[in-house]
Amino acid sequence: MRISTSSSNCFWLVIVAATAFCFLVSAQQAAAQSVLAEDMFQVHLDAAKAYQLYADASHDRTYKLNEQPLFVWTNPRRARGQVGHLFVWMDGEYPAVVGTIFSFPWQGKPENQRIVHEMHALTEERIFPVNKVALKAWIPTAGNRFYPFPDTPPVAPGNARRQLQARQLARTFEAHTIDREGKRWELRLLGKELMQYEGPDRIGALFAMLGDAGADPELLLLVEAQRNENQWQWRYSPVRMTDQEIYLRIGTTEVWKSEHDEKNTRFHNAESTYDRFQDTLHHLDLNDKDDSP
Repeated sequence: MRISTSSSNCFWLVIVAATAFCFLVSAQQAAAQSVLAEDMFQVHLDAAKAYQLYADASHDRTYKLNEQPLFVWTNPRRARGQVGHLFVWMDGEYPAVVGTIFSFPWQGKPENQRIVHEMHALTEERIFPVNKVALKAWIPTAGNRFYPFPDTPPVAPGNARRQLQARQLARTFEAHTIDREGKRWELRLLGKELMQYEGPDRIGALFAMLGDAGADPELLLLVEAQRNENQWQWRYSPVRMTDQEIYLRIGTTEVWKSEHDEKNTRFHNAESTYDRFQDTLHHLDLNDKDDSP
């Protein structure tokens, strides 16, 4: 069957118009979520500030919240649109805890934002959190785990060269998630680290791997050089930030995974160093968005 030139042109015009419309809708959704992220920042910050995170059961030493978020993210594909802020709590020079406070339209209503907490320990010490506001207590039973890098070059002298090495090592990782429907989602490494840190015994950086279903970090990676006596060694820690199953590789070799079972669920891992829960509902007054003078 021969298709006339005019019919063919009409067909491609329809395709181009439909594509342009999709891009326009996506741009409008992104702009709307960016505004929502600004509106929800103080709410998310207040939720983070409600945590008192201690290094001991006697509550003598506390970790300090950095009120400037490491990352602001949106995910228009999940729960009718999520917006979140990733915060870090510091132990002197070193990161001790990360937490994403995010929200989504409860029952599809944008004026009702359900707040969600997603917390993860970074320190090898057990953390003792106190939060008198949240609807659920976070109770880790152990510290975070680190793993040695296989076949890594010696740690370079000088902090600048070590940070360069950390970036190079981070690029060796590949990861993917499996959602509840069994669909695979590839993760990509964010081009720049979220933060760097340096101290007398450790130097490293925190990296994020984003899903292709949105711009939220599904996995964080701590990559650091640690000094043991007079020797420095590279190590890493995968930091789960998702309710999906997740798999991490160096090259083609799987080095870590988080699969769901009775102890490692969608909402926490076995030691509760990772914990995720829904918290309170926040009402937005959308009438305040009237731009009229």
